[in-house]
Amino acid sequence: MPFVTREKEFKIVVGFLLLGISLLWIYKFPYLGLPYFWDEGWSYATAVYRMSTQNLCLLPSCLDPELSRGHPLLFYFMNAAVAKVFGFSPLVMHAFSLIVASVTLVVFFFILLRFTNPVFALLGTWLLLVQEVFLVQSSFLLPEVFISLLIIITIYFLFAGKTWWYIITASLLVLTKESGMVVVTALYIANFSLQLKQQLKGPNKSYHRLITYHLLLSIPLIIGIAFYLIQKWTYGWYFYPVHIGMMNFDWSVISNHLLLIRMFIFSGYGREHLSVIMGIFILLIIISMLWQQKKIEPGIFRITFFLLIVFVSYSLFSSVNYISLRYLIPLVQLFIFLLVIWGYQLYVWGFRYTPYLFYVSIAFALYHDSTSNSTWIDDVSIHYTDNAEIGCKAVEFMEEKQAHSKKIWTTYTISHDLTHPELACLNGPPFTNVMSDTLVNDADYYIFVNFPLIEACYDQVKMNDSLVLEKRWEKGYAWCEVYARK
Repeated sequence: MPFVTREKEFKIVVGFLLLGISLLWIYKFPYLGLPYFWDEGWSYATAVYRMSTQNLCLLPSCLDPELSRGHPLLFYFMNAAVAKVFGFSPLVMHAFSLIVASVTLVVFFFILLRFTNPVFALLGTWLLLVQEVFLVQSSFLLPEVFISLLIIITIYFLFAGKTWWYIITASLLVLTKESGMVVVTALYIANFSLQLKQQLKGPNKSYHRLITYHLLLSIPLIIGIAFYLIQKWTYGWYFYPVHIGMMNFDWSVISNHLLLIRMFIFSGYGREHLSVIMGIFILLIIISMLWQQKKIEPGIFRITFFLLIVFVSYSLFSSVNYISLRYLIPLVQLFIFLLVIWGYQLYVWGFRYTPYLFYVSIAFALYHDSTSNSTWIDDVSIHYTDNAEIGCKAVEFMEEKQAHSKKIWTTYTISHDLTHPELACLNGPPFTNVMSDTLVNDADYYIFVNFPLIEACYDQVKMNDSLVLEKRWEKGYAWCEVYARK
C-alpha cells in the first residue's frame, strides 16, 4: 500500500483482521447452541461439567481418571471456571471456545507481524481462519485450538528471549495435554543446541549465566513431570493405561500415520495449492541464495529451526499414538506460519507477486469450505452440524416412546446422550439400560448414526429378521436409524 502511511496501513489491516473475526462469529453463531458432538460429548463436556460442580483444581485427584483420561487438567479447569460463572450449556461453552479461537487469531497475527509486515500478517491470519479444520474446531469444547495458541506463543517467547513469559506459557502448555511435554522438551533441546553452538563458535558467555538460564527454562518441564509423578502416586500409573495400550511402535503403523499426517497437512481439505506454493517458494529461495547471493536474516533461520523442530517432534509423537485429525491443528498453524514468513522474505528480495499467491490461497480455501461435499463427517468436517443435530432426535424419539427402562444398544456417543443430562439432549430423566461397544442380541432397540458407524454391528442388525426399522432421520449427509423388535 504505497499510497498510504504505515500508520494508516496498519489501521486498515487491523480493520480487516477484525472483519475476519466478526465474520467467523457471524458464521458460527447459529451453531453455538448445537449439542456436543463426538469427543466433545462423551469425553470433555462430561468432565468439564463434573469439575464445575465441585472444587476447581489442577491435581490429578480432582477429576475421575475415567473422565480426564489422565490428561493434565488445565483445559478442564478453565472451562469449568467459565461454567461456574455463566452456567454449563452448549451455548456458553461453545461461545467461550470461540473467544479462545479469536484470541488465537489475534496472537497469530501479531506474532507474524514480528517477522513480516501488516499485509503478510493479515494474509497469514486469514489463511489460518479459512481452513476448514479451524472453522470447525473454533467453537468446539476441545483443547486443540487452545494448544495451538500456546504452542505458537511459547515458540515466540523463547525466540524473543522473554524467559519469564516463556516459562508461563510453556507451563500452561504442559498442563494442558501430554503433547505439551513433547513440544516443550523439543524446544528445550533445540534452544540448548543453539546455545551450545554459539558458546563453541562465538564469544563465550558466563557458564553461571548459562546454567541459570537453562535451569529457568527447565521449570515448565519440572512442573509437567511433577504432575505425572503425582498421578503415579495417586492412581498407580503415569499415563492413562488405555492410551498407553493404543500406542504402537510398529514401523508399518508409524509410516501409515506419518503418511496420514503428510496428506492432511499438505494435500488434504483443500490445501493442495499450499504445497504448490511451498514448492515455488523453496525453488525461488534456492535460486536467490545460490545465484543472486541473497542473505537471510539470522532470526529467520532461528525461528524456522524452532518451528520445524516442533513440527517434526509433534508429528513423530502423533505417529505412535492414536490419531484424530483435529490433533493436527497445531501443525496446520505452523505450516502456514512458515509459508508466510518465507513468502515475505522472497517479497523483500524483490519477488513482489508473492502476496497474490496468498490471496489466491485464501480464495481456494473459501471455495473448498463452501463446496465441500465429502460424505465423511467428523469433527474437522464442516458438515458436523448435521450429525450434531440428528443425534438428539434419537434421544427425543426414545423419550416419546417412554423407553427409559427398555434395553437399548447404540454407539458410545448416543449412549452418553441417553444417560447424561448435562449433554443437553435429554428433556427428562436419563435412560438406565443403555449399552454400547460389544453388540448384544437381546436389546429392545438398536440406534445407529452414520458417524461413528460400527459397520459390522449395523449390518448384523439390518439382517436380523426379528428387528424392524422403526424410524430414520436424514439431514444433509447425516442419518440416524432406530431398530425395534417386531
